[in-house]
Amino acid sequence: MTPYEAESKTIDLLRLPLAIGVIFIHMNMKVHGNMVHWTDFGSMDAYRVFAIVVADNLAGIAVPLFFLFSGYLFFYKLKEWNLQVYKQKMKKRLVSLVLPYMLFNLLAVIGLIVNSTLINHNLMLNLHSWLGDGKFLRIFWNMHVTGGMNSTLGYHIPMDTPINVPLWFIRDLIMVSACTPLIYWLISKFGRWVVIVLGVCFVAYIGLPINGFRPNACFFFTFGAYLSINKHTLAETLYPHRYTIGVLALLLMAADIRLDGMPHEDIIDRLYLICGVISAFNAGLWFTLHYQPRISEVLGQSSFFVFATHTLPLPYLRRPIEWCKDNIWTNSSNALICSGQFLLVAAATTLCCLSMFGFLLWACPSMLNVLIGKRKRR
Repeated sequence: MTPYEAESKTIDLLRLPLAIGVIFIHMNMKVHGNMVHWTDFGSMDAYRVFAIVVADNLAGIAVPLFFLFSGYLFFYKLKEWNLQVYKQKMKKRLVSLVLPYMLFNLLAVIGLIVNSTLINHNLMLNLHSWLGDGKFLRIFWNMHVTGGMNSTLGYHIPMDTPINVPLWFIRDLIMVSACTPLIYWLISKFGRWVVIVLGVCFVAYIGLPINGFRPNACFFFTFGAYLSINKHTLAETLYPHRYTIGVLALLLMAADIRLDGMPHEDIIDRLYLICGVISAFNAGLWFTLHYQPRISEVLGQSSFFVFATHTLPLPYLRRPIEWCKDNIWTNSSNALICSGQFLLVAAATTLCCLSMFGFLLWACPSMLNVLIGKRKRR
């Protein structure tokens, strides 16, 4: 099997692990006082390092890699580009992106209203609280207002999310997909310079000060689009540099851990993300080439479901596991116990989401197909 032949299988292989990585990101399992005390390194500092490596460094590559794949697949095997092709592709994404995005956000707000009503027994109050005063439209765009980030130029870039928090990725993916005529024109006109400029903007966190166009979405989607438009495969472009970029990723990861919480650490973090994304794909490709795994179509389809639903069971599974750690194990500040709790919550959440997916696949597959956008292996 050549790297080119293994490329498609590698993308399918990585889908579910990347979705699980998003679970780690949203677990908020770091302890108070996140800074690692290197001069007085103790048990909880070891746990802090573990949490940084897993939740920030390893899991942090999940969303950028999804953007890279999305840009690459949008123009995959493109023979010509015109308005008709654009309309056909966007029509498909109405089913695969927009409809699931709307449905999962609606399900999230329905779940929150039901949960609040079970607590305070006041349905009308909860309906107004979540949907009144113009909030209905905000649940699809910026229901959760975050602090955002400041670019190196000093202006503010918002990082607000829809009601179903992880779906900001789908929101931004819909927006950059809608801008593909502009992306195609820029790449055709300026070539690799478009990717280089957007890469610099990503590292410096310079972007549009509106929701829907985060710098990571614009850069990684365009990077993938550039390769596909110019008939360069991910495998032939990235795999030959696996050792160089892999070593560089490890060095940047070490620097990111050592500088965590310090000024300008975010620049090192974003440099690491570029190398980490490439290294993650290369690692998946290496595994596919050497072991030629059989990729389950069902597990591949489950990745989007896990990604979109994991915030539903996560808090309810985390609480009893935290209670057991604090009340059954007396040495609950032990790094090994905290790390075990960290992994157990992620495993339980993943199994719960996969169980829900399996039940829907058995009980009502047609509804499940709508929810996941009829995702099929290409």
